[in-house]
Amino acid sequence: MKMTRNAEIMTKQRAREYVREASLKITPEKITAANKRISTYCYSVLRQQGVASIFIYVSLQSEVDTHELIKRALKDKVEVYVPKLIGDNEMVAARLYTWERLIMSKYKYHEPKTTKNISSKIDTVIAPGLAFSKEGARLGRGLGCYDRWLSENSYSEIIGLAYEHQILDTVPTSQHDINVTQIITEKRRIICTGANL
Repeated sequence: MKMTRNAEIMTKQRAREYVREASLKITPEKITAANKRISTYCYSVLRQQGVASIFIYVSLQSEVDTHELIKRALKDKVEVYVPKLIGDNEMVAARLYTWERLIMSKYKYHEPKTTKNISSKIDTVIAPGLAFSKEGARLGRGLGCYDRWLSENSYSEIIGLAYEHQILDTVPTSQHDINVTQIITEKRRIICTGANL
């Protein structure tokens, strides 16, 4: 059954399929332009808030690009922590000192060489997601790494980065899922009303 963007999506799998199909319709040129706007806007928000340390994902090809955002933060002496998987699906936050210290993991994404965990206060988390609702519900890839990590590490500010087509009226969630506090797309900044932190 063909689904519209505004339809209520009842299962996480159907929501993931819908967003992936919508993503295929976006041209590479539009994605590049959207990434630039999102990165610029997000960094502006971080500077306005006086953020001194961030935990941020290193984007895969299908995600909102964070590479330039990370490089800019490192250049401006912001403390940057990025995900590193230990074992099968235990995620820790490892300090990244330079972009060149990233290596390709066995899971085919970039992570730091070090296994050092967080040992200092982090101001803001920047989390990936396949889909978000305006209330802050976040749909991940299904491994649950981020939700487990966020539930064990309480943060007052969690920013979701998304393309506009990833914003849905309803995002199916589970009891353990953690909401984001705001979302930045190529068109707007959404302050979420359903943050559960």
